[in-house]
Amino acid sequence: MIRDNHDGTFSRIPAYFYTTTRIVNSAQEFDIDSVLAEFNFQVQQFNRRGSGFELERIVRFILVINTYRPLNGSTYLSTPDWLVRKHCIINVNNKDDNMCFLWSILAALYPAQSHPYRLSHYVKHESAVNMVGLDYPVSTKQIPHFENNNPKFQLMFLPSMKTRNRFASNILAHTDPVLIT
Repeated sequence: MIRDNHDGTFSRIPAYFYTTTRIVNSAQEFDIDSVLAEFNFQVQQFNRRGSGFELERIVRFILVINTYRPLNGSTYLSTPDWLVRKHCIINVNNKDDNMCFLWSILAALYPAQSHPYRLSHYVKHESAVNMVGLDYPVSTKQIPHFENNNPKFQLMFLPSMKTRNRFASNILAHTDPVLIT
């Protein structure tokens, strides 16, 4: 930024501006006009108290592009060996469907005495949880809908590891007094 001091000298100061993240995909194109408008607004805000500084030049321009991978559930992912050895996770083996979210909830509500990873323990309880209006695999955006359907639940979705471009997660569910991890 530069300012004319009106005595033949100029004052220069560094200024840093950035724009908010944009999601660009096949349904949403990149809107350069909105980026420029936001950038110009930030420059104006910088000068809003009458400092008299003007943008002289852009020394560095950084464009960061990342692949957007929304977090959502999927089908069965095997548990890493280091977690299996800890005996801290029930990973229901549902290789034939995308209903891992439902099975994890039911595994917490109806703990199996032996072989808790077997899907057969939980199928009989499938109607115990209201899944109306939810699509499988359940995405994180659908969790509030699940909680509205099932007021005793309060869920937290915590991404915990990346496995072959998919995210495994812990679902913490709180009812009176069940906790799913």
